[in-house]
Amino acid sequence: MSAFMLRKMIELIEQGVKTDKGFKDLNQVARNLSEHYGLDISGTQVYNHLRKWRSRWMRITRLKDLSGALWDDQNNMIVLEKEHYMGHTMDKPKDVEFLNVPIENYTPMSIIFGNGQATGRFAMGSNEPLGAPADMSDSGLGVMDGDMEGRQQQHRGRKGTAARSHEHQVSKEKKQQIGCSILWAVRRIYPASGTSGKK
Repeated sequence: MSAFMLRKMIELIEQGVKTDKGFKDLNQVARNLSEHYGLDISGTQVYNHLRKWRSRWMRITRLKDLSGALWDDQNNMIVLEKEHYMGHTMDKPKDVEFLNVPIENYTPMSIIFGNGQATGRFAMGSNEPLGAPADMSDSGLGVMDGDMEGRQQQHRGRKGTAARSHEHQVSKEKKQQIGCSILWAVRRIYPASGTSGKK
């Protein structure tokens, strides 16, 4: 039933029913489930089931950010080496169902709950034309000839997004400081050139 419900939620997204804060009409999914399974299912039940899947998604994203965790894109699984796996599962045995095994319904969950905004090399500013050539310096090829920065980018996941955002904010502040310095210099020069012209 869960896979069917998740498919119907994806259909709602395709129709544009999902907003930034959630879904506009879960009753449509409830009707589809009721018709398909012959049960009386309400929009509230669909909402509660969706909350269950959202909490699973939040656990998965937290586990993907674990130190030493790798993401296997082909099998949709979080991979931990044996020592890390044993240490983590001793502390948090409920996480066993998500580690070193393919994650059930990962793709539908990523479509429904994942952040729909492009980040990193895929992000574009609002003043950039669509279809403009991408910056080739960040090819996304990962580690090349012992490139440690590429290796860090390959494994940093969501934390990298926050770091890039911080770097963007810092560079924005530096640009503002440079702009203020230039303005200050022009104002100092302007009165000097203005008074020299009067003499």
